[in-house]
Amino acid sequence: MPRTRDELRAELKTEAERLIDELVAWSDQVNAPTLTDIEDQVLKVRKVFGEKLADALVEKQPTVEPLTWSRPGAERMLPIRTAILSHAFDAWWQHASAMPLN
Repeated sequence: MPRTRDELRAELKTEAERLIDELVAWSDQVNAPTLTDIEDQVLKVRKVFGEKLADALVEKQPTVEPLTWSRPGAERMLPIRTAILSHAFDAWWQHASAMPLN
């Protein structure tokens, strides 16, 4: 069952706090870190948290089943696809619309 908005927010806040705690603990352990050291640590945190955010948003998306075609249905689409890709759809449509209906 998908998580509610509040559950998701709470989980992401908990993860953010954990990552911030790790970053602060790292800064307490390191003597005079260079800007490159700081940037490397921040980028690691950003990568992890960004992945968590993306996963959470993707998880909320509805599941979509792929479109399946029967062989006859796919074969009926080939002339249309060919006309579109050959940039001849307008001419093809003029011809097809002039044909009598069954």
